[in-house]
Amino acid sequence: MSVFIKLKKNSGLFLVFLVLVLSGCSQKHNFAPVRSYGVSLDERARFYRVQAGDTLFSVGFRSGHSYRQLAQWNKLSSPYKLVVGQKIKLFKPVTRVKRHFSQKKRVRKENKSSSVKRKSNVALNSKGRISWRWPLEGRLLQSFKKTGLKGIDIAGKAGQKVVAVADGSVVYSGDGLKGYGNLIIIKHNKQFLSAYANNQRLFVQEGQVIKQGQKVAEVGRNHDNRFCLHFEIRKDGKSVNPKAYLPKR
Repeated sequence: MSVFIKLKKNSGLFLVFLVLVLSGCSQKHNFAPVRSYGVSLDERARFYRVQAGDTLFSVGFRSGHSYRQLAQWNKLSSPYKLVVGQKIKLFKPVTRVKRHFSQKKRVRKENKSSSVKRKSNVALNSKGRISWRWPLEGRLLQSFKKTGLKGIDIAGKAGQKVVAVADGSVVYSGDGLKGYGNLIIIKHNKQFLSAYANNQRLFVQEGQVIKQGQKVAEVGRNHDNRFCLHFEIRKDGKSVNPKAYLPKR
């Protein structure tokens, strides 16, 4: 208190002191800490109301559906523009089809469907034609869990660059998805998306074409106040273990 009174008597020193205090209080840090990961919509939800900043890809990311499913269910075509307040179906509409074929044809059709299904399962087990790389140089902090963490956490340093794991295009860049902080989602092909969460700064915009290894963000802090990147790979809208696709190291 005595120091404050002395400063107040000396008006010049008092003004300098006051400016320093106010500037310290008003300083902002561009961190967007992550509170939780995973699908942020109720899995039982059947509809979603579009909010400002949403894209079809971010809605799919939240709900655990692929953008192709949502586009088909809602009869949307590329470039999948959404309007604030728009109602998006999160389920496949039931369509009634009249059956005018014989029992023999029905059996033949069911056998054909089973064959197609087996082929698609084989395709889903492949890693796709993508050459992957790690998004960040750092040690692994948290591993993927089917019933928990929908991705991996990689340790980093303040300002360390985060790079694209493969060629693609940015389909989301912002902080509108609760729990992910500053987030980037990159579409690599019709099946695969990669997500980079918990960033301090973002360097790419939606619609931008990205090359593998290109800097897309800088590492930020997580909910434990540690510098790290939360990284996910989505296949047909579902979370998969990134370590099954990234090179061994």
